[in-house]
Amino acid sequence: MFADIDECKDPKKYTCHGKCHNTIGDYECKCPLGMSGDGKRGCGGFGIITIIISVVGGVVGVLLLLIGGWWLYKIMEKRKSIELKQKFFRQNGGLLLQQQLSSSDQGISKTKVFSSEELETSTDGFNVNRILGQGGQGTVYKGMLADGVIVAVKRSLSVDQTHLTTNVQGTHGYLDPEYFWSSQYTDKSDVYSFGVVLAELLTRQKAILTNESQERKNLAAHFVLLMQENKIFDIVDAPIKEHCPKEDVIGVANIAMRCLNLNGKMRPTMKQVTSELERIIQLSQKKDVQQNNEEADQGITAQVISARDDASTSITCSSFQVDQALSSSDVEPLVPFKTW
Repeated sequence: MFADIDECKDPKKYTCHGKCHNTIGDYECKCPLGMSGDGKRGCGGFGIITIIISVVGGVVGVLLLLIGGWWLYKIMEKRKSIELKQKFFRQNGGLLLQQQLSSSDQGISKTKVFSSEELETSTDGFNVNRILGQGGQGTVYKGMLADGVIVAVKRSLSVDQTHLTTNVQGTHGYLDPEYFWSSQYTDKSDVYSFGVVLAELLTRQKAILTNESQERKNLAAHFVLLMQENKIFDIVDAPIKEHCPKEDVIGVANIAMRCLNLNGKMRPTMKQVTSELERIIQLSQKKDVQQNNEEADQGITAQVISARDDASTSITCSSFQVDQALSSSDVEPLVPFKTW
């Protein structure tokens, strides 16, 4: 009688690295799924569980990378958007506007600068139900501020600013900032543009200038800030500083600054600008005439001294020569006569 022993029940004696199956007089040992070899001696490769874990881990890792990349992209986009807003804010005279508001109690009480987020919140995300009217320049919405004040919020159309400027005045940088706020072009808008031209002439810079870091700045805003800080000669062109009287440069710079006032009502008229420039020119010409007269007087005095030296030298010769030298008609005109 043959007694069969179940080797699978004694794994210490009958080694099996896989799934054990008892047979008559022996046993079979199959390697786990995904592995190969003799289960009694050892299996090679990876098990199905290991493979599944690896696949799942890889998928999760890829998903985490994608989510992390997307999150990083959003952060960079938000940061870029903030930097772009700050850049446009500086380029279009925002710092100057803030400075003017902070330096005037009356301006603070009457004027407030709202962020785009505040305006969007006040209009319920620019809800179509809040529309009061539409025009060629944009849509007007009814808004409610945090303190309950009802306001009208105008949302401009998405128009390329350079194209808009070209239609109105030709070149970006010359356009009156009030035009963007009111969409109305007035005579004072021409005054602003002329102020930009004066700033260009004094600085030899373009209306939109680029610094060493390739950052674009608005010349008008930069010019006014330097004027307020009494640093205008930091940007005035070198030949102008060298050859033009300082008071003339300051006079023209003051006219340009008045023309570049953000408040159109505070700007002079073109007639006033012309009158001021003519006055500066006349004063400068008068100074030139006086300077030329002084130089001519100095030259005449030198000739008189030279003539007197010749006369005194001839004294040793004869008294006739002295009288003749002093009474000569060539000497008479050398004496300067001033009638003023």
